[in-house]
Amino acid sequence: MSIVNAVFVKKSKLPTPAAWAAEIRAQGFELELPTDFDRETFSGFLPCQYRGARAGFEYSSELVADAELDEDARKRAKGREVMVSFVTHSDADGLATAIIASAVLAAMADGVHWDQEANEFQQGARCVAWAKELEASLRADRERPKPAPPPGPKPVDVQLRARVAFRGANLLMLETVETPPRRFTVRLPTAELPAADEVAVTALWEHAAGAPTVRSLAVGGAARSFDEKGVASVGGPDVAHLLAALGTSEAAMHGLMRAGEAAVPALTAFAADARAPLENRRVAIVILGQLRAKAALAQLEALAADAALGAFASRAVELIRRGA
Repeated sequence: MSIVNAVFVKKSKLPTPAAWAAEIRAQGFELELPTDFDRETFSGFLPCQYRGARAGFEYSSELVADAELDEDARKRAKGREVMVSFVTHSDADGLATAIIASAVLAAMADGVHWDQEANEFQQGARCVAWAKELEASLRADRERPKPAPPPGPKPVDVQLRARVAFRGANLLMLETVETPPRRFTVRLPTAELPAADEVAVTALWEHAAGAPTVRSLAVGGAARSFDEKGVASVGGPDVAHLLAALGTSEAAMHGLMRAGEAAVPALTAFAADARAPLENRRVAIVILGQLRAKAALAQLEALAADAALGAFASRAVELIRRGA
């Protein structure tokens, strides 16, 4: 989800980045704003230092006359011809930098600050007070002790005969041969398994809450392992299967994310393959960024110059470098 803060300001009152950065520090914020960008023409991710760590936001500016605004926002902007936007996503430090930078800009340039998520407008010194209140709240949330995670699933070896109750393209429903029978569902490309009517369940995951799930099974001469949600562990052929389904199945994207480093080489090659569908290549690049895939960094840097993929590759590179 994107969170947008914006400031309506007169062009003549836009401060230089150096003056803006100095005012941020003068207000007591531990934020180092870059001073080497053009405040009117720059558009993209603006890296900052916040409390000694890397953070930042996506920066852009446009004329109010060209912006898509509702009647209320346009009325609030009256007399101020420039709208400066600060966009962040799920990162708390990034959100703090956007809030601080936008609030200080509004206060020092007699601008109107617009918190788009809350649809609230404010001016003057109140902007800085608001930023300090929100920053304190974000820091309190971050520093609050997190509850201990529930215990993970426990692997248990078993030896259960089960019949195949249903066999779909990517789904196997099993019923054990015992009284009373137990039922399990596992997800995998069933074309990779022999077309047998019976399988042997050789291990289960026992959960702190809820019924057990299959950890491994054997059918014919094939054996497969599954995660605690009953999804086939990714290795070799499964990565290719998930990549092939990338444009048609959201589950394929989640499967590649769960695969982690095991999927990185195939994702990197796929992202660089000009024969693959463009949208699917973009998704592969997004996944590499989310995985903080250092091994893909060189390839992503090369793709950053591609007109169709550059924005996605640049964002992925930034995520990987920030996670280093």
